[in-house]
Amino acid sequence: DTTALKKVGLTEQQAKDMYKLMAIANYEDRFVIPTGHAELTEDDFYGFQGQNGFTFGNDSSAGISGNSLFPERRKGTVESREPAPSADER
Repeated sequence: DTTALKKVGLTEQQAKDMYKLMAIANYEDRFVIPTGHAELTEDDFYGFQGQNGFTFGNDSSAGISGNSLFPERRKGTVESREPAPSADER
């Protein structure tokens, strides 16, 4: 059905050409693979492991609650007593 194409003034071949250019990207253009290794810029790149990992949903806990696959809904927030150290203090 080419009635929509006729309304906008396009031929079937023009629509196919537009689809080919805009919808199907080359394989190299589909994914961006970083060429630099950010882990090598750290002084101790093994020391960075585990800082941003999976936490079982207990990542903002005060440290006294146990891990659970089905935790209860939080009723309030817990503010830390001391601010986190800055990078300069290490």
